[in-house]
Amino acid sequence: MLTPLGEVVDQAIDYLKTNEQDGLTVPTGLLDLNRALRGGLRRGVVTVLAGRPCLGKSIFAWQLAEHVARTQGAVLYFSPSMSGYDLALSRLDTLCLTNHGGLLATLTAAMSGIGVAEALDREKLVSFRALPLLVDDDPTLSHDTLSERVLEYRRGPTGEAVRLVVLDDLENICAYDVGDDEYVTARQAMEALAKIARDLDIPVFVTTGVTRRAEDRPHPSPVLADVWGGGAVEQVAKLVMGLYREEYYHPGTADKGTAKMEILKNAFGPAHVTCTVNFDAEGRAFADFC
Repeated sequence: MLTPLGEVVDQAIDYLKTNEQDGLTVPTGLLDLNRALRGGLRRGVVTVLAGRPCLGKSIFAWQLAEHVARTQGAVLYFSPSMSGYDLALSRLDTLCLTNHGGLLATLTAAMSGIGVAEALDREKLVSFRALPLLVDDDPTLSHDTLSERVLEYRRGPTGEAVRLVVLDDLENICAYDVGDDEYVTARQAMEALAKIARDLDIPVFVTTGVTRRAEDRPHPSPVLADVWGGGAVEQVAKLVMGLYREEYYHPGTADKGTAKMEILKNAFGPAHVTCTVNFDAEGRAFADFC
């Protein structure tokens, strides 16, 4: 339907007035990244973080989910590749009070004599358990099932306003048979996620991989064409970021303990802006660069 420009402008102004208090973005918890994104993750659209395995995509996805759950409201976290049990164990490691290398190392150290109750920071544990963060670790998850479960939660008697949906990672809901087209399956999934973002007017944050051709270049930092999905992700997503850690490729680098998030596509501002952040592999956390 064709709409006069004046009506479109009025709709935009009404939207701004309605969301004057909540704003158009959801902060990420990293000040430098918020500045690069002009406030944070844009509501109503899909944001993608792409990178090779073991660079920290899942760590950032969980950190983002936890931050939004603490500061904004309910978060739905879909993790078809990692069980909720493993997610919880990883986070409990960071709540350990001792210096034996985390909770599991502490409990298995012969000399420690420490039990679970003594090893964990009780106050932080209580706060962590109370977060409005729901985890779905169904390994057979499809984009249709994901959409149904988001709507099911929203319509439930105790469902509070969802502030963020996280999917870690895209490839695991795009399982396809031999002969299926990667582009088609990825586009179907991305369009379903984009519809969730539009209908609920919230950010949908997605992690995904990149092709190996990035590693054939002298500097393997990902570019938009490297993102998995045969071009579908870059076409549908309004914002795509690439994650790179020099330390992963060159352990002796002077950039040890840092990561770079480069905005590869941005429908709302400048692209090719790089945000440098600290990365603590042992503590499983990103932090503002200092």
